[in-house]
Amino acid sequence: MLLSFNKKRKNRVGLIILFTLSISLAKAQDYYPFVIGYTAGQTVKHQTSSDTFSVSFNGGLCVATKYKDFPPGKVVAGMRYDIVYATNAFDQDLFVSKGYFPDYIQLRWEIKKYQNSLTGYRLMRKKLGSADPFVQVAFLSKDASDWKDEFTEPGVLYEYNLLAEGLFPKQQKFLNFLEGVGFRLPSATISGRVTYKGGAAVEDVSLIAETSDKFSGTSLNLNGTDAYLAISPPSNHPHFKFDTAFTYQAWVKPTSTASSVLFEKGSQYKITHSTGKINFRAGAQMLTLNFVQKSDTFFHVSAVRERDSLKVFVIYDEDTYYTTKVKFTSLTIPNNIDILMGKSAANAEYFAGNIDEVRIWHRALEQDEILKKSLMYIAGTEINLSGYYRMNEGVGRNFFDLSRRGFTYNEKHGFISKATWSTVIPLSKQLAVKGLTDKNGNYIISGIPYSSDGSTYRIVPVFKVHSFDPTERLLFIGPGSNTFSDINFIDVSSFPVNGYVYYKNTKFPVEGVQIKIDGKPAVTSEGNLITTNSLGYFLVDVPIGRHNLQMAKSGHVFRNNGRFPLKSGVDFDFQS
Repeated sequence: MLLSFNKKRKNRVGLIILFTLSISLAKAQDYYPFVIGYTAGQTVKHQTSSDTFSVSFNGGLCVATKYKDFPPGKVVAGMRYDIVYATNAFDQDLFVSKGYFPDYIQLRWEIKKYQNSLTGYRLMRKKLGSADPFVQVAFLSKDASDWKDEFTEPGVLYEYNLLAEGLFPKQQKFLNFLEGVGFRLPSATISGRVTYKGGAAVEDVSLIAETSDKFSGTSLNLNGTDAYLAISPPSNHPHFKFDTAFTYQAWVKPTSTASSVLFEKGSQYKITHSTGKINFRAGAQMLTLNFVQKSDTFFHVSAVRERDSLKVFVIYDEDTYYTTKVKFTSLTIPNNIDILMGKSAANAEYFAGNIDEVRIWHRALEQDEILKKSLMYIAGTEINLSGYYRMNEGVGRNFFDLSRRGFTYNEKHGFISKATWSTVIPLSKQLAVKGLTDKNGNYIISGIPYSSDGSTYRIVPVFKVHSFDPTERLLFIGPGSNTFSDINFIDVSSFPVNGYVYYKNTKFPVEGVQIKIDGKPAVTSEGNLITTNSLGYFLVDVPIGRHNLQMAKSGHVFRNNGRFPLKSGVDFDFQS
C-alpha cells in the first residue's frame, strides 16, 4: 500500500484531513482530494504553540477540491499533504537463480496490477555487499517477464533491483519494484572407469580433481553468544516431515567446550556437541557418541534416524571415524517449527565455531554412503535430499540451497543472524572435489568449478599403495567444454591369479563358480561376475598387498570353505 504526500498543498486551518484518489497512476503527483469540510460556527481550538489543534465537529458536507481555496464559511480540518492509497503491483518476490545455471543468472517476475500504466522495466545490478552504486544493465519492454544475465563473474553474488516504470514517483518494494540476489556457478562433470589390466573393476579408488586456480571456499563462524542459522521450510512440506527417516550432516569446528546446538527442529530432533561428545535426541530418545576430539580441527557429524534405529557418526578422514547405534523405540512427530543451527528455540546453547557443508535428507543414509560421500562434495541431485548448503557464498545474510530434482530446485534457503563469513574450511583430505569408484569401477566427479576463461585440472587416481596408468590426466575445463566421459585408468598394481575348480577326488570341472577377493565378488570391466568356465578354469586380477580368495556357488560346499590361504583369518601377501 502506498502512502504518498503532496507537498504542494497549503495548510488552510491547522490540521487538514484529506482523502485522495489518483486519476492516473502514471501521474500520481496530480491528486484530486476529497476534503471533509464543516460549516461556520464549529470550533478549532489551538492548544499549544507547536501547531497542535483539537477539533470538534457535529457533521458537515464533503467538498471536492483541487489546489484551490475552500468555499467561504467552511472550516476544514486535515493536514497539509494529500494521501494516495494504492495496492501493490507485485505479490511475489523476484526470482533470481542461485547457482542453478553455469553460464547465466536467470531472473523471473510477474506483475499483477497496473499493466495499462506500465511503460517498461528498468533492471539495476551491483555486487552484493559492494559500496558501489547500482548500475543499469537492461531496460525491458512492458511485456517482459524474465531475463538472463550472461555477463557476470562466476561464483560472485549480485544484487538486483527491478523497477516497474510509469506507475509511481516513489519506489517501494512490491508497489513498483522488486529486489533479489543471485549468482551463477559454472561446474563440470567428469566420469570414467578404473580397472585392472585384465579388465576386472577396482572399487573404492579416489579420483581427485586438482587445479592451481584459487576457488577459495568459506564457512560460517558463530560467536557462541547470539549468532545462529535458520531455515524456514513451508508448513507441512513432505521433504521436512522427517517422521520415519532423517539424516543431518555437517562439517563443524567447535571452539568452546560447553554444550551447544548443531541442529534443532522443535521437539522432533536435537543434535548437540560438547567436548568429545555428540548427543542426538529423536523424539523422547537420546543417543550419545563419545569420541576423541582433536583441537582446532574440523570433523564431520552425521545423525541418522532409521525406522527402527538411531546412528551417529563423527569422521575426521577416511582412516579416522567413530560411530554408535541404538534401537529406536520412540516417535518423531512432524512439526512446522523452523530449523535452527547454532542455538536452541529457548535462545540458549549457542554454538561457537565454524559450520560448513550442511546436508539434510528425508531418508536414512547407510553407513557405507556416509563414510564415503561425507569426504567429497555432492551434486545436489541425490535422491531424497531436502537441502544442500555448501556455505560458499562468502557475503550476505543468506546461505542458499543447491539441491534439486531435474530442473526443479528445492530453494529452501537459510537465514544468517549475526554469524560471519570465514575462510577457515576443512582440509582437502577431509572434503574435496573428487569421485569414488563403485563395485563396477565407475566414478563420477561432479560440481567441478572453473573460471570464466577456463581452468586446467589434474585428475589423479589414489588407492592405498596402488599404481595407475596413466598416473594422471590433464583436462582443460571451460565454457563449452565442461562434460568429460571415458576418463579411464588402469590399476597396474595387481597380479593375475589363475586356477581350476574340480569336484572332490575327480578331474571333473565345476563351471560357474564365483571368485571373491576379500569377500567381494570379482567382476569384469563390463561389470559381469568372474566365474569358472566349462573347464573349471578362472583368471582374476588380485591387488597388491594382503588378500584372500574364496570360491562360491549356490548349492555347493567347498573344502576349507573354498578359501585361499586355507587358514581362516590369514591373508596372502601378493607382492611384485
